[in-house]
Amino acid sequence: MVFLNQLRLPQLSGTDSSHLERPILLEELEKAAKTMQKGKSPGIDGIPPEFYVTFWEHLGPFLLDMIVFSIERGGFSRDVNTALISLLLKKDKDPTDCSSYRPLSLLNSDLKIFAKLLARRLE
Repeated sequence: MVFLNQLRLPQLSGTDSSHLERPILLEELEKAAKTMQKGKSPGIDGIPPEFYVTFWEHLGPFLLDMIVFSIERGGFSRDVNTALISLLLKKDKDPTDCSSYRPLSLLNSDLKIFAKLLARRLE
């Protein structure tokens, strides 16, 4: 921990911190879901954000409960927090060279919706 104390990492202001820590509202979560980019690859669970938006009336309250539960227990479960990583070949690069690839992490939509909510709070 001494190492971390020596780093000069940016810190949230008190205002930003209080915005992030306030209770999550179902309406706020729905707005985050509706502003997700469409047509993107889903995470390992295979559920795209459009599924949540289409069935929001049924899924929204469960998603909110899962997020609140995860926050209260100090983190998301491994199932939610797992990324599928693919390597994509950069344009016009040698496929036999490892540095010719870039990683792409596919996260589950439920986690991305929560991340979008937090990002919107900081705007």
